[in-house]
Parts: sequence; C-alpha cells; structure tokens
Amino acid sequence: MQEDKLFRRLVEMRHLLLISFISAALTLFVEATPLMAGFSAGSRHNIFYAVAILAVVFMVFLAGAIVFLVTRDNNIPIIKELQLGESWVLLVKNMAAALLLVALLAVISVIGLGRTFPSVQFLRLYEWLTLTTSMLVGMCSYFFCLVLYKIRVYGKTKVV
Repeated sequence: MQEDKLFRRLVEMRHLLLISFISAALTLFVEATPLMAGFSAGSRHNIFYAVAILAVVFMVFLAGAIVFLVTRDNNIPIIKELQLGESWVLLVKNMAAALLLVALLAVISVIGLGRTFPSVQFLRLYEWLTLTTSMLVGMCSYFFCLVLYKIRVYGKTKVV
C-alpha cells in the first residue's frame, strides 16, 4: 500500500524529476567546472542580485497563478472538464513545486550575495537549481497559458 502511494506521487511529479535529472546531467557532466567560477566577483554579485529579484517576481506570478487555478468556479463547464483529467492536478502540483524552487533560489541568491569567493560546490548547486527552476517555471507557464486559452475560448457563455 505504501509503495503504491509513493509510486503514484513519483508519477505525479514526473516532470519535476525529469527536469531535475536533465539539469543535473548538464551541470555535472557537461562542464568540468561551474560556468560562474570563471566570472569576476563583481559579475557573480550582479548575477546573484538579478536572479534574486527575478525569483521574487516569479514567486508572485506563481502564487497568483496557483490561486487563480484553485479558486476557479467549478460550475463552469470548461473548468469541470479540465478538472476531470490528470493534467489539472499535475499543473497545480508542479506550479507549487516551482514556487518552492523559486523561493529556494531567492534564498540561495541572497546567500551568494554575501560570499566573495563561493565554493565550487555552491556554484554547481546554484547552477543546477537555476537551470531546474527555469525549466520548470517555463513548462508551468506554458501549460498555464494553455489552460487560460482553453478557459477563454471554450469557456465563453452566450449572453442573450
């Protein structure tokens, strides 16, 4: 019984797992040293600063998108139809995971701002987290736009 629950949860988060493995392969096996290790301290500081600001902006976007999806009126036929499938739950769960990753990225970016010479392991973790978060936010944004499109196009009611 426990194995079934674990397997079901792993299947529900398959997009996050796949993206994590792809970005881990890219950051660990493609480059011998982290890309940011070759940057000057000032350039790294600017990157940490910019990513921290962008992470906060994406946190607001994702939180708003999750609230929008969860609080939709269930009496609208297109919403009922969308919620019948697995994709609605997957989208909300992946957006929640993206929200957590973006929050973690913001925290690690602020930590990186305080380090003049961060370790190679820190930079490798930062690059992995940035790549994973970027791909997951991109995927969630794309699917969120598809949901909005379906709600807009197929959710119109005729006014007499």
